[in-house]
Amino acid sequence: MTSASKIKSIGGEQELVAPLHYGVTNSGRSSLRWALASLELAGKMILLPDFLCEIITDVLQEHQIKTIPYAVNKDFSFSFSKEVVEASDAIYLIRYFGMNTTALCRAICDAQKPLIIDDVFGIEPPVIETQQPWCYFNSLRKISPIADYSQLISNQPLVSIQLGFLPEFSQAKYQAKSLKADCLLHGKGEEQAYLALFNQGELLLNATKTIFLPSAKSSVLVNEFYRQASLECELRLQNLATAKSILPVELYADAPIDFPSFLPILLPQRDKVRHGLTAHQIFLAVHWPEVEGMPNSLSDSILSLPLDSRYSSEDIAFVCHRILELMDEM
Repeated sequence: MTSASKIKSIGGEQELVAPLHYGVTNSGRSSLRWALASLELAGKMILLPDFLCEIITDVLQEHQIKTIPYAVNKDFSFSFSKEVVEASDAIYLIRYFGMNTTALCRAICDAQKPLIIDDVFGIEPPVIETQQPWCYFNSLRKISPIADYSQLISNQPLVSIQLGFLPEFSQAKYQAKSLKADCLLHGKGEEQAYLALFNQGELLLNATKTIFLPSAKSSVLVNEFYRQASLECELRLQNLATAKSILPVELYADAPIDFPSFLPILLPQRDKVRHGLTAHQIFLAVHWPEVEGMPNSLSDSILSLPLDSRYSSEDIAFVCHRILELMDEM
Protein backbone atom coordinates (compact mmCIF):
# COMPACT_ATOMS: atom_id res chain seq x y z
CA MET A 1 0.00 0.00 0.00
CA THR A 2 1.35 3.43 -0.99
CA SER A 3 2.11 5.80 1.84
CA ALA A 4 -0.13 8.86 1.90
CA SER A 5 2.97 11.05 2.23
CA LYS A 6 4.14 9.88 -1.21
CA ILE A 7 0.91 10.69 -3.05
CA LYS A 8 1.09 14.00 -4.86
CA SER A 9 -1.77 16.45 -4.69
CA ILE A 10 -4.54 15.46 -7.06
CA GLY A 11 -7.27 17.73 -8.37
CA GLY A 12 -7.85 21.45 -8.71
CA GLU A 13 -6.71 23.63 -11.59
CA GLN A 14 -3.85 22.33 -13.72
CA GLU A 15 -0.37 23.56 -12.90
CA LEU A 16 1.89 25.13 -15.53
CA VAL A 17 5.63 25.50 -15.87
CA ALA A 18 6.14 28.44 -18.25
CA PRO A 19 9.50 30.17 -17.82
CA LEU A 20 8.98 32.50 -20.80
CA HIS A 21 6.75 35.52 -21.31
CA TYR A 22 4.15 35.82 -24.06
CA GLY A 23 2.13 38.40 -25.95
CA VAL A 24 0.00 38.55 -29.09
CA THR A 25 -0.52 41.51 -31.40
CA ASN A 26 -2.01 42.19 -34.82
CA SER A 27 1.27 42.48 -36.74
CA GLY A 28 5.03 42.11 -36.70
CA ARG A 29 5.47 45.85 -36.31
CA SER A 30 3.24 45.91 -33.21
CA SER A 31 5.26 43.05 -31.71
CA LEU A 32 8.51 44.83 -32.58
CA ARG A 33 7.34 47.99 -30.81
CA TRP A 34 6.46 45.94 -27.73
CA ALA A 35 9.83 44.14 -27.85
CA LEU A 36 11.78 47.40 -28.07
CA ALA A 37 9.90 48.78 -25.07
CA SER A 38 10.41 45.57 -23.07
CA LEU A 39 14.16 45.51 -23.76
CA GLU A 40 14.39 49.25 -23.04
CA LEU A 41 16.13 49.99 -26.32
CA ALA A 42 14.75 53.46 -27.06
CA GLY A 43 17.60 55.80 -27.96
CA LYS A 44 20.13 52.95 -27.95
CA MET A 45 22.38 51.46 -30.66
CA ILE A 46 21.37 48.29 -32.51
CA LEU A 47 23.31 46.09 -34.95
CA LEU A 48 21.01 45.83 -37.96
CA PRO A 49 21.19 43.65 -41.12
CA ASP A 50 21.39 45.55 -44.40
CA PHE A 51 18.76 43.27 -46.00
CA LEU A 52 15.44 43.96 -44.31
CA CYS A 53 11.90 45.29 -44.61
CA GLU A 54 11.58 49.08 -44.57
CA ILE A 55 8.98 48.86 -41.78
CA ILE A 56 11.77 47.81 -39.40
CA THR A 57 13.75 51.00 -39.96
CA ASP A 58 10.58 53.06 -39.62
CA VAL A 59 9.81 51.52 -36.22
CA LEU A 60 13.40 51.94 -35.01
CA GLN A 61 13.30 55.60 -35.99
CA GLU A 62 10.11 56.03 -33.96
CA HIS A 63 12.16 55.03 -30.92
CA GLN A 64 15.19 57.21 -31.84
CA ILE A 65 17.30 54.08 -32.18
CA LYS A 66 20.65 54.39 -33.90
CA THR A 67 21.90 51.52 -36.05
CA ILE A 68 25.14 49.90 -37.17
CA PRO A 69 24.53 47.92 -40.40
CA TYR A 70 26.02 44.51 -41.05
CA ALA A 71 26.16 42.82 -44.46
CA VAL A 72 23.99 39.83 -45.37
CA ASN A 73 25.48 37.73 -48.17
CA LYS A 74 23.63 36.06 -51.05
CA ASP A 75 23.54 32.77 -49.12
CA PHE A 76 22.11 34.68 -46.11
CA SER A 77 25.30 34.23 -44.13
CA PHE A 78 26.62 37.14 -42.09
CA SER A 79 29.10 37.98 -39.38
CA PHE A 80 30.07 40.94 -37.24
CA SER A 81 33.27 41.87 -35.51
CA LYS A 82 33.85 41.96 -31.77
CA GLU A 83 34.30 45.72 -32.06
CA VAL A 84 30.88 46.44 -33.54
CA VAL A 85 29.20 44.11 -31.05
CA GLU A 86 30.85 45.97 -28.20
CA ALA A 87 29.68 49.28 -29.71
CA SER A 88 26.05 48.14 -29.81
CA ASP A 89 23.37 47.68 -27.16
CA ALA A 90 21.50 44.88 -28.96
CA ILE A 91 21.58 42.74 -32.11
CA TYR A 92 18.72 42.48 -34.60
CA LEU A 93 18.55 39.07 -36.29
CA ILE A 94 16.21 38.05 -39.11
CA ARG A 95 15.37 34.40 -39.65
CA TYR A 96 15.17 34.79 -43.42
CA PHE A 97 12.36 32.71 -44.94
CA GLY A 98 12.31 30.55 -41.81
CA MET A 99 15.78 29.17 -42.57
CA ASN A 100 17.98 27.94 -39.73
CA THR A 101 21.22 29.11 -41.29
CA THR A 102 24.54 28.39 -39.65
CA ALA A 103 25.08 32.13 -39.25
CA LEU A 104 21.77 32.61 -37.44
CA CYS A 105 22.26 29.66 -35.10
CA ARG A 106 25.80 30.80 -34.26
CA ALA A 107 24.70 34.39 -33.64
CA ILE A 108 22.05 33.22 -31.18
CA CYS A 109 24.33 30.76 -29.41
CA ASP A 110 27.27 33.17 -29.14
CA ALA A 111 25.22 36.26 -28.28
CA GLN A 112 26.98 38.80 -26.09
CA LYS A 113 24.20 41.38 -26.29
CA PRO A 114 20.37 41.29 -26.09
CA LEU A 115 18.68 39.87 -29.20
CA ILE A 116 15.64 40.71 -31.26
CA ILE A 117 14.78 37.69 -33.43
CA ASP A 118 12.50 38.63 -36.33
CA ASP A 119 10.76 35.56 -37.78
CA VAL A 120 8.00 37.03 -39.94
CA PHE A 121 8.15 33.94 -42.17
CA GLY A 122 7.95 31.41 -39.33
CA ILE A 123 5.46 29.96 -36.87
CA GLU A 124 7.59 29.10 -33.82
CA PRO A 125 10.99 30.09 -32.42
CA PRO A 126 14.23 28.39 -33.35
CA VAL A 127 16.35 26.91 -30.58
CA ILE A 128 17.35 29.86 -28.39
CA GLU A 129 20.02 28.89 -25.87
CA THR A 130 21.49 32.08 -24.51
CA GLN A 131 21.44 33.84 -21.15
CA GLN A 132 21.17 37.21 -22.88
CA PRO A 133 17.78 38.93 -22.86
CA TRP A 134 15.87 38.18 -26.06
CA CYS A 135 12.55 38.81 -27.78
CA TYR A 136 11.22 36.70 -30.66
CA PHE A 137 8.26 37.55 -32.87
CA ASN A 138 6.56 36.21 -35.98
CA SER A 139 3.74 37.43 -38.23
CA LEU A 140 1.23 34.84 -39.37
CA ARG A 141 -0.46 37.37 -41.63
CA LYS A 142 2.59 37.12 -43.90
CA ILE A 143 2.45 33.34 -44.40
CA SER A 144 -1.15 32.23 -43.81
CA PRO A 145 -4.76 33.26 -44.54
CA ILE A 146 -4.94 34.94 -41.11
CA ALA A 147 -5.26 38.69 -41.52
CA ASP A 148 -3.75 39.99 -38.30
CA TYR A 149 -1.82 37.87 -35.82
CA SER A 150 1.69 37.97 -34.39
CA GLN A 151 3.20 36.13 -31.43
CA LEU A 152 5.78 37.76 -29.15
CA ILE A 153 7.90 35.54 -26.89
CA SER A 154 10.66 36.63 -24.53
CA ASN A 155 12.83 35.38 -21.70
CA GLN A 156 12.24 38.79 -20.08
CA PRO A 157 8.96 40.13 -18.67
CA LEU A 158 7.06 42.10 -21.30
CA VAL A 159 6.40 45.66 -20.25
CA SER A 160 2.79 46.32 -19.27
CA ILE A 161 1.10 48.41 -21.95
CA GLN A 162 -2.41 49.35 -23.05
CA LEU A 163 -2.98 47.54 -26.34
CA GLY A 164 -5.37 49.09 -28.82
CA PHE A 165 -7.83 47.71 -31.33
CA LEU A 166 -7.83 48.33 -35.10
CA PRO A 167 -10.93 46.51 -36.36
CA GLU A 168 -11.00 48.49 -39.62
CA PHE A 169 -7.69 46.91 -40.61
CA SER A 170 -8.73 43.28 -40.13
CA GLN A 171 -12.16 43.94 -41.63
CA ALA A 172 -10.65 45.35 -44.81
CA LYS A 173 -8.20 42.46 -45.02
CA TYR A 174 -10.79 39.73 -44.49
CA GLN A 175 -13.18 41.34 -46.95
CA ALA A 176 -10.37 41.49 -49.52
CA LYS A 177 -9.50 37.84 -48.91
CA SER A 178 -13.14 36.83 -49.41
CA LEU A 179 -13.41 38.80 -52.65
CA LYS A 180 -10.16 37.28 -53.90
CA ALA A 181 -11.49 33.77 -53.19
CA ASP A 182 -14.70 34.54 -55.10
CA CYS A 183 -12.71 35.91 -58.03
CA LEU A 184 -10.15 33.10 -58.26
CA LEU A 185 -12.35 30.15 -57.37
CA HIS A 186 -15.71 31.16 -58.81
CA GLY A 187 -14.93 33.82 -61.39
CA LYS A 188 -16.97 36.42 -59.53
CA GLY A 189 -16.02 40.09 -59.23
CA GLU A 190 -12.98 42.01 -60.37
CA GLU A 191 -9.36 41.78 -59.30
CA GLN A 192 -9.17 45.52 -58.70
CA ALA A 193 -11.84 45.35 -56.00
CA TYR A 194 -9.86 43.09 -53.66
CA LEU A 195 -6.53 44.71 -54.50
CA ALA A 196 -7.97 48.08 -53.45
CA LEU A 197 -9.16 46.63 -50.15
CA PHE A 198 -5.79 45.01 -49.44
CA ASN A 199 -4.15 48.38 -50.04
CA GLN A 200 -6.72 50.14 -47.86
CA GLY A 201 -5.91 47.83 -44.98
CA GLU A 202 -2.17 48.44 -45.29
CA LEU A 203 -2.71 52.20 -45.36
CA LEU A 204 -4.72 51.96 -42.13
CA LEU A 205 -1.90 50.05 -40.45
CA ASN A 206 0.80 52.38 -41.79
CA ALA A 207 -1.03 55.42 -40.46
CA THR A 208 -0.64 54.49 -36.79
CA LYS A 209 2.15 53.77 -34.32
CA THR A 210 -0.01 52.07 -31.69
CA ILE A 211 0.48 48.49 -30.52
CA PHE A 212 -2.70 46.58 -31.38
CA LEU A 213 -4.32 43.32 -30.33
CA PRO A 214 -5.33 40.85 -33.06
CA SER A 215 -8.98 40.68 -34.07
CA ALA A 216 -11.32 38.14 -32.47
CA LYS A 217 -11.66 36.37 -35.82
CA SER A 218 -7.90 35.90 -36.15
CA SER A 219 -7.61 34.78 -32.52
CA VAL A 220 -10.00 31.93 -33.31
CA LEU A 221 -8.66 31.10 -36.78
CA VAL A 222 -5.13 30.74 -35.42
CA ASN A 223 -6.27 27.63 -33.55
CA GLU A 224 -7.34 26.04 -36.83
CA PHE A 225 -4.07 27.08 -38.43
CA TYR A 226 -1.94 25.38 -35.79
CA ARG A 227 -4.23 22.34 -35.74
CA GLN A 228 -3.49 21.87 -39.44
CA ALA A 229 0.15 22.99 -39.25
CA SER A 230 1.69 19.51 -39.57
CA LEU A 231 -0.24 18.73 -42.76
CA GLU A 232 0.39 22.20 -44.11
CA CYS A 233 4.10 21.82 -43.44
CA GLU A 234 4.19 18.46 -45.20
CA LEU A 235 2.64 19.95 -48.34
CA ARG A 236 4.99 22.93 -48.24
CA LEU A 237 8.00 20.65 -47.92
CA GLN A 238 6.78 18.72 -50.97
CA ASN A 239 6.52 21.95 -52.94
CA LEU A 240 9.97 22.98 -51.77
CA ALA A 241 11.41 19.64 -52.89
CA THR A 242 9.75 20.05 -56.29
CA ALA A 243 11.25 23.50 -56.79
CA LYS A 244 14.72 22.32 -55.76
CA SER A 245 14.52 19.35 -58.13
CA ILE A 246 13.97 21.69 -61.10
CA LEU A 247 15.96 24.83 -60.36
CA PRO A 248 19.76 24.79 -60.54
CA VAL A 249 21.20 24.90 -57.04
CA GLU A 250 22.95 28.22 -57.70
CA LEU A 251 19.57 29.91 -58.19
CA TYR A 252 18.22 29.47 -54.68
CA ALA A 253 19.28 29.81 -51.08
CA ASP A 254 19.33 26.56 -49.17
CA ALA A 255 19.40 25.87 -45.43
CA PRO A 256 17.55 23.65 -42.95
CA ILE A 257 13.97 24.82 -42.51
CA ASP A 258 11.13 23.69 -40.26
CA PHE A 259 8.17 25.41 -41.92
CA PRO A 260 8.73 26.67 -45.49
CA SER A 261 6.93 29.81 -46.61
CA PHE A 262 8.78 31.04 -49.71
CA LEU A 263 11.81 29.82 -51.61
CA PRO A 264 14.13 32.80 -52.26
CA ILE A 265 15.28 32.58 -55.88
CA LEU A 266 18.28 34.67 -56.94
CA LEU A 267 18.16 35.90 -60.54
CA PRO A 268 20.68 38.17 -62.30
CA GLN A 269 17.86 39.72 -64.41
CA ARG A 270 15.15 39.48 -61.78
CA ASP A 271 12.94 42.32 -63.00
CA LYS A 272 12.79 41.02 -66.58
CA VAL A 273 11.96 37.50 -65.40
CA ARG A 274 9.35 38.83 -63.00
CA HIS A 275 7.72 40.86 -65.75
CA GLY A 276 7.77 37.89 -68.12
CA LEU A 277 6.00 35.71 -65.56
CA THR A 278 3.00 38.06 -65.45
CA ALA A 279 2.09 36.94 -68.99
CA HIS A 280 1.40 33.52 -67.44
CA GLN A 281 -0.63 35.03 -64.55
CA ILE A 282 2.26 34.47 -62.17
CA PHE A 283 2.80 37.35 -59.76
CA LEU A 284 5.75 36.76 -57.44
CA ALA A 285 6.64 39.05 -54.55
CA VAL A 286 9.99 40.65 -53.81
CA HIS A 287 11.14 40.29 -50.19
CA TRP A 288 12.48 42.96 -49.87
CA PRO A 289 13.14 46.04 -52.00
CA GLU A 290 16.24 47.98 -50.96
CA VAL A 291 15.77 50.42 -48.09
CA GLU A 292 17.09 53.91 -48.80
CA GLY A 293 20.57 54.27 -47.37
CA MET A 294 20.94 50.50 -46.83
CA PRO A 295 22.51 49.00 -49.99
CA ASN A 296 22.77 45.23 -49.96
CA SER A 297 23.63 42.26 -52.17
CA LEU A 298 20.15 40.69 -52.34
CA SER A 299 17.40 43.21 -53.09
CA ASP A 300 18.15 43.53 -56.82
CA SER A 301 18.11 39.81 -57.51
CA ILE A 302 15.72 38.09 -55.11
CA LEU A 303 12.30 36.72 -56.06
CA SER A 304 10.03 34.84 -53.65
CA LEU A 305 8.33 31.62 -54.76
CA PRO A 306 5.32 30.82 -52.51
CA LEU A 307 5.22 27.24 -51.24
CA ASP A 308 1.96 27.07 -49.29
CA SER A 309 -0.79 24.50 -49.86
CA ARG A 310 -2.80 26.69 -52.22
CA TYR A 311 -0.39 25.36 -54.82
CA SER A 312 0.26 21.80 -55.95
CA SER A 313 3.60 20.38 -56.95
CA GLU A 314 2.43 20.75 -60.55
CA ASP A 315 1.85 24.48 -59.98
CA ILE A 316 5.31 24.89 -58.51
CA ALA A 317 6.88 22.95 -61.37
CA PHE A 318 5.06 25.14 -63.90
CA VAL A 319 6.44 28.32 -62.32
CA CYS A 320 9.98 26.95 -62.12
CA HIS A 321 9.98 25.86 -65.76
CA ARG A 322 8.68 29.28 -66.84
CA ILE A 323 11.50 30.95 -64.90
CA LEU A 324 14.11 28.80 -66.63
CA GLU A 325 12.55 29.44 -70.04
CA LEU A 326 12.60 33.20 -69.48
CA MET A 327 16.22 33.04 -68.37
CA ASP A 328 17.12 31.15 -71.56
CA GLU A 329 15.50 33.90 -73.64
CA MET A 330 17.69 36.62 -72.09
